[in-house]
Amino acid sequence: MLSLYKKIASRTARFRSKPIPVGPTGLSEFPQPVRVLNLGCGTDRRPGWINIDAGVEASSSEADTVVINHDLRKGLPFDGEYIDVVYSSHFFEHLNTMDGFALMKDCLRVLKKGGVFRAAMPDARLAIRAYLDGDSAYFAKSFSLVNS
Repeated sequence: MLSLYKKIASRTARFRSKPIPVGPTGLSEFPQPVRVLNLGCGTDRRPGWINIDAGVEASSSEADTVVINHDLRKGLPFDGEYIDVVYSSHFFEHLNTMDGFALMKDCLRVLKKGGVFRAAMPDARLAIRAYLDGDSAYFAKSFSLVNS
């Protein structure tokens, strides 16, 4: 278990950076126009952003919204240094570890110099509490979501 922790810690160290305080929309500090990529958007499609997820299609009510149907496990369909901001809310936890690392690396490839990567993840306290309480059902559910 310790060697797995060291392996993950060494890989994630490359992605650690000082958080950048931003406004409620996450765009207040950036000049317009800004290319914002919404990874794993699902039904949360933002007008003016590039919304991407597998199995999504734009509806007629979203005429001004870019929606790309793409499996993010296959990387990002953009040239390098094309995106100003990569945003993801509750998506990375649905990937297995290697796919998650590969996608983060690809996010760095498509981000412009000085670009921002912002991700929201589930509260780690839930997983830690489940571990301490011996709640195997919590991990069985998480395992089935990641490996589906």
